[in-house]
Amino acid sequence: MTLLADRLLIDFNTTWERIRQVTEWKSYVECANYLNIKPGTFAGAKRRGAIPFEWLMEISEGCGVSLDWLIRGKGKRWREGFAIGEAIKRRREFLKVSVDDLAARLGVAAEVIRSWEEDRSRPQESQTESLARILGIPQRVFRVKDAEVFTVASGLSSGEGGPLQPLGPHDPTGPPPPGDSGQGRAVAEFKISEDLTLAARVLEPGAPYSTTALRLDIRSFAKPVTAEARIARIEEDQKKLNDLLTQVRDENKALRAELDRLKTSSCEVPGNLPRKDVQEA
Repeated sequence: MTLLADRLLIDFNTTWERIRQVTEWKSYVECANYLNIKPGTFAGAKRRGAIPFEWLMEISEGCGVSLDWLIRGKGKRWREGFAIGEAIKRRREFLKVSVDDLAARLGVAAEVIRSWEEDRSRPQESQTESLARILGIPQRVFRVKDAEVFTVASGLSSGEGGPLQPLGPHDPTGPPPPGDSGQGRAVAEFKISEDLTLAARVLEPGAPYSTTALRLDIRSFAKPVTAEARIARIEEDQKKLNDLLTQVRDENKALRAELDRLKTSSCEVPGNLPRKDVQEA
């Protein structure tokens, strides 16, 4: 188990520098407060030269940072589909702060908080400082732009890493499938364009059912998509951990076998008898 613990502890200095880049925390005390641990516990990790994996998981989930980037420094810094509202709600519930209490402390209506958490609007720049102080969310997280999370295939905006991965076989923003000259994407783009044209007609003032259509919140349809992506990401991380655990177990088994062989070889040498304490053990 010691071997497994060593494997799941990531190099402190390199990882801490990456954490500081995305959070702009000036000291490990800020990180300790966010993780709800004692500064001494964080200092102990620094002395050991390793950061526990579960700390990085919390930072990844709460701040929207890519776990792969935190550990390996590869790929995009920010998780695809990360929403500021998700971070606010997650942190508020973690600290057991009610919507009404947070609204009162910020001097805004409770509906404003709900609007943020549902990603119907974003906090103003003047409000992010108070939010960061109350909830402990790094201010840098509030400045993450959509272009930093996604890279649009058309090239109209750019971010870190490669293009946005397709959500399915008909995703118009993803690369064409092998053997596709781009005709499939053109058809998909045409269908989307047609849908947008119809939507514009429905939403015209005075159009039938326009009031009903305006009440439809497109973000409610996005929530299952976001949830599926999050589940897939967690399952992928779990698979990596399971693979690592299997590898470490195999190594541990091999080391024990080698140790038994060496003990046997040592006992076979004339005059080299096993110590009494070893036999008793």
